[in-house]
Amino acid sequence: TMEGTDALGLLALWRPSESLVWQERTVHWLLDEVCARVGLAVLRVGAPGLDVTLPAFSLHPHQTALTAVQGLLRLGCAVARPAGAALQVLALPGSAGTLPALGARGEIREGQLGPGLPGATLVRVSSATWGLWADAEASAEEQAAGLRLMRTLEDNRVHTAALAKEVAGHALALARLSTRADSVTVPLRPDLELWDAVRLVAGAVAGPRTVVALEELAQPALNRFETRLGLGAL
Repeated sequence: TMEGTDALGLLALWRPSESLVWQERTVHWLLDEVCARVGLAVLRVGAPGLDVTLPAFSLHPHQTALTAVQGLLRLGCAVARPAGAALQVLALPGSAGTLPALGARGEIREGQLGPGLPGATLVRVSSATWGLWADAEASAEEQAAGLRLMRTLEDNRVHTAALAKEVAGHALALARLSTRADSVTVPLRPDLELWDAVRLVAGAVAGPRTVVALEELAQPALNRFETRLGLGAL
């Protein structure tokens, strides 16, 4: 019996023995430093926000490396996924090019398809230390849902109004993904990864989607090889 974990699980296992504080480093540099503590490389795909320099960033013994990485990804307006012995960091996917299709040949074995509420329609990012804040709002989603869903993020590492605006916009983009609440089970699709853009072919609800959850099931004794996907809006 072998047990293992991916890059995100490995980050969740590590805590520093003492407080670590870095000053005047870019988000990309900090990601490299934190991931190196558990032997992971960082593969960067786009994500220009990683070039932002932070006045200070700290990691304490009560926090895991995953907590630090999640904070850095938010500040860098990026997302990440495991890629072997590395963490691949990228911006949110777009719909350019030909997207991999799901359901074009009737291969969806099981599916739950339907709209969902956005995670937020108004995101406010504030910093008490620097005395600033910024909002990002999705008016169209508010009108469609008939209500405003507000999310507030307090992060004292946000040191400029411009960064606050970018972080708020990125958080709002992530919240928009949940306006679709689709899940499908298809024959094994090793070509798909978390955060991939795909094209769902399923009648009236067809359209582009983002892979927001992925599980692979392999049961050779039952000749069962499946990929279960959670799909959000694109």
